[in-house]
Amino acid sequence: MSILQVLCNTGGLREIPVKHIPPTVEHLSLTKNNFPIIKSDAFGGLRALKKLVLDGNNISIIKPFAFRGLPRLKELSIQYTPLTTVAKFAFAGLQNISTILLGHNKIIRVEGYAFAGTANVKMILLINNPMIKIEKLAFSSLTNVERLILPSGLRQIEPDAFSGLDTVGLLKLSFMDLDSLQPFTFKNLRNVKVLLLQESDLG
Repeated sequence: MSILQVLCNTGGLREIPVKHIPPTVEHLSLTKNNFPIIKSDAFGGLRALKKLVLDGNNISIIKPFAFRGLPRLKELSIQYTPLTTVAKFAFAGLQNISTILLGHNKIIRVEGYAFAGTANVKMILLINNPMIKIEKLAFSSLTNVERLILPSGLRQIEPDAFSGLDTVGLLKLSFMDLDSLQPFTFKNLRNVKVLLLQESDLG
């Protein structure tokens, strides 16, 4: 009999026990454990995985290509962690994912090419993070993203920060703490449907 769901919540795990997880699993929940690092190819071999929940862990580092080799993954949730940086290539190569939930962390910055090769994601949620800056090419290659919801309190948006978001449906920026936008902030957003700039200090 194939095992489709594995729940190991509040188990005190200090590392991801990928060798002990059946390769047939489709829903894996490892919430409220104690692993600080997600290594490259951390879930290698779990090719049937569709939903992965890592909320409430002690995650402070996500290595490049941490989720490589998960061709069926649709939903990924990493919330309520001390993660401060979404590093270059951290979420690279998630070809078929629909939703990436990164709310309620300590994220200050998203580095360029963090989502490289993750073209088909529908929603990225970054609310309730202390992010103050969006770097150039932070969301590069998210060509088909439908909803990008950013945290409040942004103080700097670099030119070309949204380069590559060719067909974004909703781009939400609220409560920004900056008095002006730099030239080319929204360059190449040729097909954006809704751009929300709410309750901000823009002059």
